Amino acid sequence: MKTSPQHITSRTSRIDSLGNPFIRKQCYRSLLVGALLGAAMHTVRADINLGAAAPYTVLYAGSGHLGFSASSENGNMGLAKGASLSLNPTSSVDGNVDFAGSINLSGGNLVTGSIQGGVGGVTSAIHDINSLSANKAVLEGSELSIRLPDDQIIDASNGKGTGNDYVFEVTDFKFDGGKTLTINGDNLGGNVIFNFEDLKMANFNGSIVLTGGLCADNVLWNFSGEGTKLGNKGNANLKGIFLDPNGEISFGGNAELCGRLFGGTGGDMKVIGESKIGICQCPEPTTHALLGLGLIAALLFHCHRCGKSQGSDGTIEDHDDVSMVPSPASLKRGKRVIKCRWM
Repeated sequence: MKTSPQHITSRTSRIDSLGNPFIRKQCYRSLLVGALLGAAMHTVRADINLGAAAPYTVLYAGSGHLGFSASSENGNMGLAKGASLSLNPTSSVDGNVDFAGSINLSGGNLVTGSIQGGVGGVTSAIHDINSLSANKAVLEGSELSIRLPDDQIIDASNGKGTGNDYVFEVTDFKFDGGKTLTINGDNLGGNVIFNFEDLKMANFNGSIVLTGGLCADNVLWNFSGEGTKLGNKGNANLKGIFLDPNGEISFGGNAELCGRLFGGTGGDMKVIGESKIGICQCPEPTTHALLGLGLIAALLFHCHRCGKSQGSDGTIEDHDDVSMVPSPASLKRGKRVIKCRWM
């Protein structure tokens, strides 16, 4: 494209100390700023490492009976050696059922996936969740009281930071009355750990809401004591990994769990009533991530358009790419580079 000299609105640029046109330096700076903006806007999550337990929604670590009349929306079930499973006609399992020992199941027609016995991965998964519980339990945490006569908000930044974990030691717990517990991840990109050491009973009767970049696999409810009775007594909408290795687990009524349920060596496990359980997937990419990518794209377009040079005859030439801007040698022959500007 040719334009007359009177239409020139940009000023002549200089050449940097390396002998490259200043335009190139300006565009590279713009790209760097855009990339940093995009990275800052997108929180990268580091989910809790579940090891061999990652494929499972429900892991029953006891040798008793798992009574399941709920619906499993996705994910697999694993049962330790000696355990049995009964599926009520109202229930369904959208996934596989793996027994560490021999298959002991009634209602197998309600399973959409495979049913297998002698699955060594179940034993490995139970080992990994026991190790996870023990390792997180020894982390130093900020003392926390969870009592919900009214709604409560917990900010991850108030937890004791250890690596990617923000840890709380729950010293007092009462979750009744259908209230809402909001856990804010503060967009830190980490996990929130709630350690319960000496609690005898934990009933979750209300709703848990995750914000600030948190997903269900970023929140661990860790009951590491000798035996906590874990469950609910009414309607509940829960999120997170519920890990009770040594206790007794019983969810009923109308409980909806977006997350995982692991443990239960303290007795039989029950997931009954109109309950639902499943592994929830976080939406990707986030709106902020898309915005960041849009900024980078805009900056790329800017750098693509801003390569211009002026010849000795006063005409202006557009260059398709920054790399095509005239070299210092050509500048000596009468060309000068027009400063990169916003289009």
